Amino acid sequence: MDFVNNKSQQEVFGNIKTVKVSENGIYLPEKVDTIFLRNVFHHLPQRDEYFKNIGKFLKKDGKIVVIDYKKKGFSFTGIFGHYTSEQNMMDIMERAGFFVGEKLDFLPEQSFIIFKK
Repeated sequence: MDFVNNKSQQEVFGNIKTVKVSENGIYLPEKVDTIFLRNVFHHLPQRDEYFKNIGKFLKKDGKIVVIDYKKKGFSFTGIFGHYTSEQNMMDIMERAGFFVGEKLDFLPEQSFIIFKK
């Protein structure tokens, strides 16, 4: 969170606000264009409900950007379940009312998917 705050100030991006949330959901004072989650999807309980709830905070054309680890055999992420398969992520997000807007593949060990309402 500090890294993003510092970097956005250095680059003079005035439209980035970081929010630390609990695993049970978030509250935002206003609707936003983008909700960005990095390497937390696999930690969330009751993901269907979680994303249904945070979807309420998106503007009409808003999106949820998710980066999460892919399963990588005999590694920390594979052994301890610190990953979410792309198919599982897409199924959960579809049940929560989202569809894949774009999938990017430049991260070799992570999925990068942009979901839209």
